[in-house]
Amino acid sequence: MRFGLFNLLQHPDAAKRPDVYRDELERQLEQMEYAEELGFHSVWLAEHHFSEYGMMSDAMLLAAHLAARTRRIRIGIAVTVLPFNNPVRLAEQTAAVDCLSRGRFIQGVGRGYQPAEFAGFGIAMEESRARFEEGLDVMIKALSQSSFHHTGRFYHYPEISIYPKPMQKPHPPLYIASVSDETIVSTAKKRLPMLTGQVFLPFEKTLEKVQLYQKALQESGVAQPEIERLTRDSFFQRFIYVAETNEQSKRDAQTALMNYIKVLTKATLPPFASKLPATYTDYRRRAEDRTKLTFDQMWEETLIFGDPDRCAKRIRELRGMGVNSLLCWMVFGGLEHAKVLRSMELFAKHVMPQFQERPAALAV
Repeated sequence: MRFGLFNLLQHPDAAKRPDVYRDELERQLEQMEYAEELGFHSVWLAEHHFSEYGMMSDAMLLAAHLAARTRRIRIGIAVTVLPFNNPVRLAEQTAAVDCLSRGRFIQGVGRGYQPAEFAGFGIAMEESRARFEEGLDVMIKALSQSSFHHTGRFYHYPEISIYPKPMQKPHPPLYIASVSDETIVSTAKKRLPMLTGQVFLPFEKTLEKVQLYQKALQESGVAQPEIERLTRDSFFQRFIYVAETNEQSKRDAQTALMNYIKVLTKATLPPFASKLPATYTDYRRRAEDRTKLTFDQMWEETLIFGDPDRCAKRIRELRGMGVNSLLCWMVFGGLEHAKVLRSMELFAKHVMPQFQERPAALAV
């Protein structure tokens, strides 16, 4: 199995303390460097705007900075929101970060889901899927062709070439944020791996998502070895906190997790939920369901929390459902820096070795 560390750059006091970005950024950069030391496969950065939900407004800029501070670990974006970004400009940045990292870059893209972000950029949510599809097409052309031209609904380019060209050919690995069933099927039809951010999905339902993806791949004519590779490469996200005992894990992380849910609810429920278009019905339903979740329910159904043995058992459940790449969300809701580092250390020393073969330095 492969283990990636996810970073949202979130803190519940972000709106109250102007210095929290600087302080939290330095702490999380230290965590990402520690992930390399501990043998994680990758670190992943998330783009968000206009709220304390996530302070990483330019994940590509931070990826370039991280490339200079690390040597071996892969650097991924989970995700860049394509409707908010010019796809040619994003292709240029992708190629540049790939070169700066000496071929360690992974680009994840998605269509976005927070109404306040679309409103802030003056983009209609109803256009998100169309903007995403066209933007992805442009981005792949720009990265993989010596030159290209494009005339579409949202973007128009004459014959142009981007520089630099990416180090990885034909382009760095591309992942698609795949949450709704419709997007999972669409990702499979593109023959690309998924980034699934369904951290509140009960464990027993994970298999349904894996099977939906594999069925769509099969119906698209993908051969079985490629289906297995794409499934293996797809990252599934979970909250993880490891402590010496189960009870210590609960005491350490419960407040931080509930802080995160509170901020997420603020960003996705009324007055925003009423503005979600029909194409986001699943998001509205899941946002409403989250308000009913209790910590005890999440402990049983969705979290990889506890001592190393319990966390390893939970991961075995996921692996039995076809999950081979895990996106580990280990810092959330203002969880104390020292506790995050200790959790990472326990995870790397006592959990990861039960599942992980030592990868080649730059293996995707």
